[in-house]
Amino acid sequence: MPPPRSSWGSTDIMEILLEKGASKDCRDDFGVTPLFVAAQYGQLESLNLLVSHGADLNCQAEDRATPLLIAAQEGHLQCVQLLLAQGADPNLYCDKDQWQLPIHAAAEMGHVRILELLIPVTERDCDRGQGKVSPVYSAIGGGSRECLELLLERGFSPDAQECPAFGFRSPMCRIFEKECFHLAEVLLKYGITLRAINLGQCLSHKQFALFRHFLKLGCPLPSGEELPHFIHCSKKGQKQYKEWLPCLLLAGFDPVHFMCQSW
Repeated sequence: MPPPRSSWGSTDIMEILLEKGASKDCRDDFGVTPLFVAAQYGQLESLNLLVSHGADLNCQAEDRATPLLIAAQEGHLQCVQLLLAQGADPNLYCDKDQWQLPIHAAAEMGHVRILELLIPVTERDCDRGQGKVSPVYSAIGGGSRECLELLLERGFSPDAQECPAFGFRSPMCRIFEKECFHLAEVLLKYGITLRAINLGQCLSHKQFALFRHFLKLGCPLPSGEELPHFIHCSKKGQKQYKEWLPCLLLAGFDPVHFMCQSW
């Protein structure tokens, strides 16, 4: 379905209206301005006209979204280029929880060329900063191998911060949550620190080859508070125990743990 006719954009009419004093920053009930509409639908000429008349590049809608976030989300490369060149702020948080930036939108939606533009101008506090969310999580959430590889290649950490509010303990945990197991090798390539919880996740999802690989890489064995969770996950792979149990025992896991839990 095409966008509504009001969003198609007629620069001739817009220019006349602007010259006659029409507000370049008028808002609808959601706080959306004409600049948002131009950014959302990739109307470069309309965007350029509004910018040249002094439209607020960093205006925010009711949900705190910015035109730059919208353009990055929708994949409009030239609009992103124009907004950045004219001074749009890539580090203006676009949500009430103060973590979402345009780089997150580009990473999640798989827009690699836009991500390339945003990486060098985005402050790295989002990478591992407390209370923030790394765009690495966004790339995994969108299932984009290219975006994930690009972020890690450019220095973002595979060991991103924990995000309890979203249930993210690590990027590897996010991979299991989204079941995009093909991305595990990317995190491993860039040196992610494996955790004992990842072994349990392998069994829960019956990813036995990955389980054996993690053990070969020296993944810590579950112990202490992690043990009950691992035992619970192991029950899901009980029928296929030959695929993983011998390797686990050879790695030094105490079989008494299973016996004590009536496995």
